[in-house]
Amino acid sequence: MPPDRSPDAGPPDARVPVLAGTALLDPAPAFDRVTALVRRLLDVPVALVSFADRDRQFVVSQNGLAERGGRARETPLVHALAQHVVEREAPLVVEDASHDPAFHGDLAAGDLEGVGYLGVPVRGPSGVVLGSLCAVTSEPRAWRPGDVETMESLGAIVETEVALRMALR
Repeated sequence: MPPDRSPDAGPPDARVPVLAGTALLDPAPAFDRVTALVRRLLDVPVALVSFADRDRQFVVSQNGLAERGGRARETPLVHALAQHVVEREAPLVVEDASHDPAFHGDLAAGDLEGVGYLGVPVRGPSGVVLGSLCAVTSEPRAWRPGDVETMESLGAIVETEVALRMALR
């Protein structure tokens, strides 16, 4: 087992062969338009589209990180809050990752002092969760009631692009 992998991580699931057989890990302008919309509509400094394989998160679109010194396009999955969206197959809403008891001792939240996070699943055509669309703040955030629905609507656009890209392969 790789050292960065959490001991409770389950066996690889159906998303890994889907990602391996497509060009989904390559950047796409459609994803960039969605992350720009997330930043504008939710008024957040950072928005990401990422996909997860067994051990890594691949950021295929990032909006707002360049102003903050950028970020690696690939990170260990255990250091990504997106892993929780993928595992739960449901939206994840965190007002302050550093003070949320659900993430106490979690490698993904360990270095995220005062970070707000809202992530929604991105599914492939078969319904398998491949990754997430997320909004990130650099300070605690009380998310508005309609923010999850906005993210789910924007996530549906990402899912349409995923389906189109898969159909073309």
